[in-house]
This record gives sequence, C-alpha cells and structure tokens, in this order.
Amino acid sequence: MGEIIKAAKDSSTTLNTKLPQKGSESIVIWQTSFDGSYRSVIALDMEAKTLPHNSPLSSPVVPDPALEKAKIDTQSTQTQATLKHTAAELETTAKTLETTSKAAF
Repeated sequence: MGEIIKAAKDSSTTLNTKLPQKGSESIVIWQTSFDGSYRSVIALDMEAKTLPHNSPLSSPVVPDPALEKAKIDTQSTQTQATLKHTAAELETTAKTLETTSKAAF
C-alpha cells in the first residue's frame, strides 16, 4: 500500500507525472493489494456485527456519495420540504400564540 500512496502523492505534486497504463504490472499489483485489504476490512466489519452490544446495522465501509452530497446540498428536495414544513409550523404556532394572547386579555 505504501507504493500506491507514494504514487498518488507524486502525481498530485508533479504536473508531468506518467501514470501507469491500465493492465500494467503496477496496476495489477495495486489492485491485488487493495483487494486483499478491502476483503480484510469487510471481514472485520462482519465480525464486529456479531459481537455483543454492537449494532448489526453498522455504517458502510465506503460512504454513499449521494448521501454525503444530500447532507450538504441546501437545494435538495428534502431540505426544501423541511424548510417549508418548519415555516408552516412556525406560522401555526404564531397564530396560536396570537389567538391565546387575545383570549387571555
């Protein structure tokens, strides 16, 4: 894995970096290394789910990009619906307060 990290750092700092070709020996070695590590992570995650006091619904190993985007996207449908709902609740609460205040005096 150290070779992969070094290559990634080199390519991010140098504009003229030659990246390995698809299917080259380096890529095959990197894929094999990554595959082994990924399988280990999945196996550990499965083992952790079986331990007492752990949720069987643990968070995913790789976060869902759409979910991450939705968390910060203020223009998403869910965000807009939440804002409309909150505004409606606020308006209802304000009217209730106004009616209650008039009735009390």
